[in-house]
Amino acid sequence: MAAGALVAAALGCVRFAGLPDMPADTAGSASVYATDKLTWQRHVAEARLSVRLRNVSWRLSATEAESLATADEIRSRFGGVVYVGDSQIREIAWGALQLLTAGRGLAFSSRDPVFRPRSKAHAAAQLASACVPQSVGKTGFTAVCAAGRDACELYSPFKNKTHAEKMRKLLLLRPHEWDGVLSVSKHVCAAHFFVSYQATWGAVPVLPETVPRCLHGSRGTDGRVEQFGLLRDGVRKPILWVVDGCGLHEMEFCSERRWSLPQYVLRAFPDALVREAVVWQPVGAGFIMRDWRRFKGACATITADQVAAAEVEHLEQRRVRHYNYTALALQYAPLMFDAIHFTYYWVPCAHTFPELARLVAQLGFQQAVGRPVEVCPTGYEANHPVTAAEIESSLYLGQTPQQASAAYNDAVALASSQRKKARGPGKKEGPRKAERTQPARQNGGAVHN
Repeated sequence: MAAGALVAAALGCVRFAGLPDMPADTAGSASVYATDKLTWQRHVAEARLSVRLRNVSWRLSATEAESLATADEIRSRFGGVVYVGDSQIREIAWGALQLLTAGRGLAFSSRDPVFRPRSKAHAAAQLASACVPQSVGKTGFTAVCAAGRDACELYSPFKNKTHAEKMRKLLLLRPHEWDGVLSVSKHVCAAHFFVSYQATWGAVPVLPETVPRCLHGSRGTDGRVEQFGLLRDGVRKPILWVVDGCGLHEMEFCSERRWSLPQYVLRAFPDALVREAVVWQPVGAGFIMRDWRRFKGACATITADQVAAAEVEHLEQRRVRHYNYTALALQYAPLMFDAIHFTYYWVPCAHTFPELARLVAQLGFQQAVGRPVEVCPTGYEANHPVTAAEIESSLYLGQTPQQASAAYNDAVALASSQRKKARGPGKKEGPRKAERTQPARQNGGAVHN
């Protein structure tokens, strides 16, 4: 990757044709950060129904003929992707994994002591989900795609279930005590490509040299590894790093680290590695943290916008690629059911929007290949109809037809439940006319590029 790609400008914007704008009082302005819990639940139910009734094709198109990075391109250019961060990065990592392994499938490795499934059928159902399964949960995975194998195999970061539980408690209760050591599976050394998610719930210096030694490349004059890559067919393919600073956690701790997230997390990354191989996700969302009283003291009224501004200032000084997750989260705020995530492993996937998590993953891919794009702003589509050229070059980021149907049915049921709560006991209400028709088969079918 050439350093010159860092200054490439996004020419136009990308969009999901037909995706409606969120109502003005539910998204897009700083006032959203002051929303109360009950109002939020209503906004979520209304937005979920509005979007699912539209039967959006979930084909991402570019307005100015920007070239969208495909899964084939990412797999060809990189040996693997390492995601490091909190639950906001975790859902992006899972979305990226599904895009990058489409058509190949996933399986828990029979050799892994933590991920051993109860049955093959149960494992297959979990791994087919558009949302990260509960069996993977909070603390990470490495998906190894080896030549000659039908499915990419998932490995836990831990030695056994006792070790996994110990690390879960450490990350949850004492996140700043994590030592920054990464647990990328040694099985990547025999991979053709891999995707790894490493969990951290605080802004702690990440130690890149703790990945398996087979990924170590050239060293700088100071002796530190400046390039990491996977040897494939005699060529070392670079490793892509996608990282966040656990901003909402540090805001909740009201830690001074909240103003220096990339400075802490990327401290052990040489400048050459940061410029050429790292993509950063600034903090976003946390829209009802104030109502939950999760932010306290000097942080009582803090917002993600304020912390992200400090992140971006440093990222631009150090020439680190980054995408505007903060603005995207605010633009589609009510599609985050808990005001923090587009998906979450303990929530039924049909209640959520994995399509938006995949959109964020795509923004990272665009930065990685030096062709950054921005998401079209609210109101854009009303004045810019989608063209045939856009549709022809679009990229499918949606779910399977079965998953889309389940999401539609859940949206209708949840909206009806929300209306009953608001109306109180009394006469039963039948489905609204617009809710009686199942959506047509979505364009694209299964996820593909």
